[in-house]
Amino acid sequence: MTKRIAIAILVVGCTLASGCTRPAAGLTPDDVERWLRDYERALETKDAALAASLFAPDGVYRETPYAQPFEGRDEIAEYWTAATAGYEHIDFAFETLAVDGERGVVHWTAEFVSAAANTAIELDGVMVLEFDAGRVTTLSEWWHSRDRLPRGGLRAR
Repeated sequence: MTKRIAIAILVVGCTLASGCTRPAAGLTPDDVERWLRDYERALETKDAALAASLFAPDGVYRETPYAQPFEGRDEIAEYWTAATAGYEHIDFAFETLAVDGERGVVHWTAEFVSAAANTAIELDGVMVLEFDAGRVTTLSEWWHSRDRLPRGGLRAR
């Protein structure tokens, strides 16, 4: 199964499971793209305050399906600070796959260097964003990672 087919299946499954049959409420692909550009800037600069400001005051960040979610801007900022602390040379890219009502579905990739582990890491994932008044009320992610360790390690370059 190709990656695009798998992503399409996930998008359809998320849409059906979440009851996306309500009429569109005005969120556009451009709105999602703007939010994602700010998210990208927050990630690449490790700016926890900017990241938290993208969420509603009681916003929820679900990093993975089975992990305890981070609730509210303070918890999201604390998570962001801890999650990005050991990373260098962060690069984030995204593609909006669907917008329905107040929900956006995004495929994203990230690459960064973990200085402590002496390795480059790639992430590939999907996020579902639920919006209210331009802020995300719920972010849910599903992602996978792999290490890319050059011969001799990163410090051997």
